[in-house]
Amino acid sequence: MPAPYKGTIETLGDLKAHNIGLYAHCTALYSGHGGPLDLDKLIETFGADYVFVGDKRIGAACVCKVCGHRGATISVVPDSRPHR
Repeated sequence: MPAPYKGTIETLGDLKAHNIGLYAHCTALYSGHGGPLDLDKLIETFGADYVFVGDKRIGAACVCKVCGHRGATISVVPDSRPHR
């Protein structure tokens, strides 16, 4: 288990290093759809040093798997994947 982090977490690499993930919430009216984002894929696309705080590109690129709407709000969540 990683030690508590006493600084700021601003980049995708910071999220990965501290077992934190991102969750996309579909912005379609009354949808309620959402799901976790693949952090490894985001790092591959944007780079580990990409600052996600205040970012609009990640949410704008999301397409809802349920309704097909483009656009999401992004939240930081604990990473619930099993760790070895």
